[in-house]
Amino acid sequence: GLGFVGLSLAASLSNVGHNVTGIDINKGLIEQLNKGEISIHEPGLSDLIKNLKLSNKINFYDKPPSKRNNFFIVCVGTPIDSRGNANLKFIKSVLNIISKRIKKGDVVMLRSTVPVGTTRNIAKKILEEKSNLQAGVDFYLSFAPERTVEGKAMEELKTLPQIVGGLTFKCTEIAGKFWRTHSNVVVQTNSLESAELVKLANNSFRDLTFAFSNALVLLADKYNIDSNELIYLANEGYPRNSIARPSPGVGGYCLTKDPLLYAAIDKSSPHAKLSRLGREINQELAKYPIKKFKSFVKEENLNLSETNILIIGIAFKGWPETNDLRDSIGLEVAQELRMICKNVDLYDSIISIEEVESIGFKFKDIDSAESNNYDAVFIMNNHPKNIKKYFLRSLSKDNVFIFDGWNQIDKRTALGYKNIKYMNLGFYSGKVD
Repeated sequence: GLGFVGLSLAASLSNVGHNVTGIDINKGLIEQLNKGEISIHEPGLSDLIKNLKLSNKINFYDKPPSKRNNFFIVCVGTPIDSRGNANLKFIKSVLNIISKRIKKGDVVMLRSTVPVGTTRNIAKKILEEKSNLQAGVDFYLSFAPERTVEGKAMEELKTLPQIVGGLTFKCTEIAGKFWRTHSNVVVQTNSLESAELVKLANNSFRDLTFAFSNALVLLADKYNIDSNELIYLANEGYPRNSIARPSPGVGGYCLTKDPLLYAAIDKSSPHAKLSRLGREINQELAKYPIKKFKSFVKEENLNLSETNILIIGIAFKGWPETNDLRDSIGLEVAQELRMICKNVDLYDSIISIEEVESIGFKFKDIDSAESNNYDAVFIMNNHPKNIKKYFLRSLSKDNVFIFDGWNQIDKRTALGYKNIKYMNLGFYSGKVD
């Protein structure tokens, strides 16, 4: 699997001296990689792979080559269905392939995010049945969760503690020895299940902390209070908590999925109810910008179907920077507005014109100070290069709605423009219901 997780790991392992074979069934991706073309925006990754390819330290294939390997690391995706259950078809497919190739002494490590018990109950069974080898005796089985953040993956692969759990003590020990060739800190757990649960716990906790802040937005909105200012006041000099920044929803591939995998372990338990509630709150905040825009349209007696919209920031996050559009709240808002508004344009300083056009939208170049004839502007991530200093002056309509989801515009400056109705998370300068 050579997505974000697999590709960055393959490059990092190769860079410390391992002979790495990267495999992905996507033939187009393999052709790109063998040309040295990297579509993932990850600082340092593109140059590293080009150098490794030149020195023949890493090779990419769309099917397993005849050469033999000693370590097999599974990094394929685990999507979820509408009920929050994991679809393990990609993992099962890869394990079936590996089972036909492993030999005595080999090591198999799962790195994909999976429901607790997957490595022991599913991976072990597939590998043993197809190979006629016994896990923990003839070959070694372990789980080592991936926990890097997009935009800092190459740094965090080296600096984050690597958690390792094995089927047996020997499995854990051998996996730990392998990871010490790469990572600065390796932490060995006493079970596969503990290692599997670590990743789910990390991301579910993060989602819940954001959910608290986002629920606070909805409360602050009732009193026309800027939630960012409120949270700043609550945190300032107070040693017993650090409330996270609020956001217009929580997107990305991991935080939209992992809390539901965490909840799926025991759907009726307190941890599951809490995790699902956090997801519901964060999904509710994704609806907040459109709900407020519709109030503005009603207030100004506009025809919603004739409005022109600009969405700024469509990568699922702005910083650390990425070009990942998976589960992007900005893109979700754009797609919904396109169904009810005349025109919706997109801009993101990291997303190319070709990428925007490939998803069916027009790219708006806001690098010039030309007139921007928009009824509404939605700022949906926090990349610092997305907003130009002259942008507010370029908004030419008499009444323009600005939703500033990440406080990228100075509020006092925005309030100085008579034609702008400024809104962030909780505060609105127009008519308050």
